Order: sequence, then C-alpha cells, then structure tokens
Amino acid sequence: MNHSAAKAIFEDIRNRPYGWSTVPGVSANSCYFKCIELLQRLGGLGYALRGRIGDTYLDDKIPIEIRRLYPSEFPLMHLWVELQLDNQWYALDTSYDPPLSKAGFIVNEWGSNQTCFDITRKYSQEEVISYQKEWADP
Repeated sequence: MNHSAAKAIFEDIRNRPYGWSTVPGVSANSCYFKCIELLQRLGGLGYALRGRIGDTYLDDKIPIEIRRLYPSEFPLMHLWVELQLDNQWYALDTSYDPPLSKAGFIVNEWGSNQTCFDITRKYSQEEVISYQKEWADP
C-alpha cells in the first residue's frame, strides 16, 4: 500500500512549530492539537487509528524557567496517534518540529514508531475514553 499521502499529512503537521497556548480558548501546535488534526486527516484517508494518552514529565532539555511555569497540581500528559497496519499498532507523534532536534528533542519521521516524550505510563483505551468524557465541553 502506498502511504505517500499519509506521510505528507504527517510531515505537514509535524513541521509546524511546537507550542503551548497561554491564552484560554486559543489553540496552539501542542501535542493535543497536532494529534487531533492527524486523527482527523488520516481518518479521512481510511486508516484505522486511535488516540493515545500517557503520563510524561518535563526533562532537562526544557529550561527550568519554563518548567516552573507548569502547574505542579496537574499531571503532565502527552497525546499521540497510533495507526494500525497489518494488525499491528504503530506510534505516529508529530509533536516536535525539525528545528527542535538541534536542542536534543525527539523529532519523528514517518515510520519512527516512537513518541516525542518519554512515557512513564500509557493509558488503556478505556481510560482514554473516560478522559474524553471529562474533557467534553457542552
């Protein structure tokens, strides 16, 4: 199967500069928004996909001044996509953009099959569905 269209979508989303929004209601190119768009666009091509959530941490590559901004009362979670091919699931993580590799961040290629963040706990699909219900905004 030719995956060139899916690879182009992956690269388009990955190449956008990573960022967090500091304004409520304003999106940014964080793992969450990149993951959602990748799910939508690859789903439109007919791929079997699932969104994944895992616990992570801010490592020393991120300056301490920035790490201190993250509220300690909130768990730090990471979102990425898994794609099913030949009855196996593969990680697709578009979080970090190519220039960040110079600072030691993991920047994925199509087929890397890894996340951009170290995952300390991967949530089950049942837990992911439960979180989706919590995040729903009527």
